[in-house]
Amino acid sequence: MIEELRLLDPKFQKIIVSPIKEKDQDIGYSSIVICNDSAIGGGVSSSEDESVKIAIAEFIERSLFKMISNSDQRQDFLLDEHPTTSGFAAGFDHSKTFLRALCEATERWLWSKWIDEGFFVPSISIPLQNMTPLERFFLSHFDSTQFRKMSITIDHPITGKATAYFAVCLGIKGNGIFPGSRVSFVEDNLWVHPLVEAYRHLDIFNKRDKDRALADFDFIDQRIIYFGENKEHALNTISTCKRTDWPKITYKLTKEYPTNKQYYLWRVLADNYKGWHQGCYDRFVY
Repeated sequence: MIEELRLLDPKFQKIIVSPIKEKDQDIGYSSIVICNDSAIGGGVSSSEDESVKIAIAEFIERSLFKMISNSDQRQDFLLDEHPTTSGFAAGFDHSKTFLRALCEATERWLWSKWIDEGFFVPSISIPLQNMTPLERFFLSHFDSTQFRKMSITIDHPITGKATAYFAVCLGIKGNGIFPGSRVSFVEDNLWVHPLVEAYRHLDIFNKRDKDRALADFDFIDQRIIYFGENKEHALNTISTCKRTDWPKITYKLTKEYPTNKQYYLWRVLADNYKGWHQGCYDRFVY
């Protein structure tokens, strides 16, 4: 597999695996793929092997995205319309990789409908004792945390009708709010990824160069930094989202990229939504 990664990007260097500890016990693992002295893929899991697989899959996704962006297949994957990794998923199991791409597309649609169009996502409470040690570790970095969850019925030509779950974590620290989310067809183990994502946004905010102007950052970092100082803007927006007449989701793209079958890549995009790359830094969509 290492040689395959070097074929994808000759600047691939190594994979670093670090234990996540609580009271001198390993409660999880964080893996990162280093390429050209930068982290290109990352994964967190209670399983060391799974954290490595997640990190490698993210590296593959980003490497193939770059290849497609610079190829004559660019338009086939609608990259002029959605020029980000939104809707892409890479992995090592054909059907599971497709489902992850479908979940990614659904997640982007849900965020836009929630924040841009004012549809309601209910809040829930999660007792601390119901969380795993790894979930509690990431939760501990925030002053407080809000959780929201809903189910949605999708009807895709490949899956047929199925129920998916939308899980959102809103980590609050000081004057900032740091979101994370996940869509899954499995209701169990929903919260590790949203908590990790929220923590990563907090980490980006904490490590920002405070001497740089907001406009000097890329668009997603601008959003993270702005809401890292303006939680009330996000909370006020969410408080107005009360519509319950959710529309039916439809999909305009389902496409697989041809690979050597050691790994797979799909892109799925929903129809009738505003991509997360659009809008200004003060649009609370991730």
